[in-house]
Amino acid sequence: MRALLKILVKFFQTFINRFKYKFDIPFDVEYINLPITYSCNARCVMCDIWKINKKDKEKLNSEITVPQLIEFFEKNKSRLKRLKNIGITGGEPSLKENLIELIRYLRKNYPKVRIGIQTHGLTPKKILPWISEIYEVYPNVGIGVSLDGMRESHEKMRGISKAFERTLETIRGVQEIGVKEITCGLTITKWNIDDILNVSNLCKDLNCEFSAFLAEEGDYFDNSGNTTTTFTKEQKNKIAKILENFKYHYYMDNTRLQLLGTRKREIDCYSGQTSFVLDAYGELKPCLILDESFGNVKSNSLEEILVSDKTIRRQRELKKCKKCFLQCEVGTSLMADFTDLTKWFFFHCDDQLGFLKTYLKKYNKKFFEEV
Repeated sequence: MRALLKILVKFFQTFINRFKYKFDIPFDVEYINLPITYSCNARCVMCDIWKINKKDKEKLNSEITVPQLIEFFEKNKSRLKRLKNIGITGGEPSLKENLIELIRYLRKNYPKVRIGIQTHGLTPKKILPWISEIYEVYPNVGIGVSLDGMRESHEKMRGISKAFERTLETIRGVQEIGVKEITCGLTITKWNIDDILNVSNLCKDLNCEFSAFLAEEGDYFDNSGNTTTTFTKEQKNKIAKILENFKYHYYMDNTRLQLLGTRKREIDCYSGQTSFVLDAYGELKPCLILDESFGNVKSNSLEEILVSDKTIRRQRELKKCKKCFLQCEVGTSLMADFTDLTKWFFFHCDDQLGFLKTYLKKYNKKFFEEV
């Protein structure tokens, strides 16, 4: 009953949001993606974030501080009254000094907001005490850990010796701490295609959620021209074939259909509408892909930025954007608008029962387990 009620509420919200979307009625901020630092001690082949502060030492000094972030959330409470989710990422967020103070502030002042944290998991001796401290403040924290293949491919992807063993130590340590929501994400490149199913099976054994997504090129990744984001026709077909194992999963199945050319991205983009990126320098951006900012929160209030002519004009233009199929941007758009999910379920999904089982399992429902 809880899952069914949630579906009905989502469809009602979809109706309201589509009306607002069509007639340019302003949305409340519901999701903030927070790349809290661009410092990173990985050396990933598909992402050059780790080079940003190394190339320009002054950039590290210009990153937004935890006290400045606390000030942002404190001063903009009226504009953030409907905030639902904050995704903390990097770089590597465990390198951000005093991040625990931000978590404490958010738990006290935004108690209904869900917080998720993404880590590479490569330094368990540092990461596990850090997550343990966060868990004491916020036991419902969700943790995402990057797992890009089995031993050889994960090490190649992350550029760190013993990356696979270190990541598994982190995952098991996070479970021992008591974290219930752990997701392992695999970034697909030409080097780890054959490991997609191996990692999926490993995640089942670890009792973690699994998701796979194509390497993307964009401003956030600082990887313009990086060849790891391109695939040959043969590689695309091979990935699509492997993703047939995930026909119950909206995101992975649509990735498969797009690789085959049988379905285009149809979901309307709500990035810059209901969701925003607040980057490591305080720039408020529509998404992780586009190299543009609405304004800087260190010098302007959220109200000033969002009501500016520049922002309003750009928000209207971005409604036409179908540039990416980045998982985090698609996810927040999907939460605002169920239309494309509904179309996919009825007209493209070849495993509707699998989708329903997965959805209901998330809400502790047993109805479909014996079907």
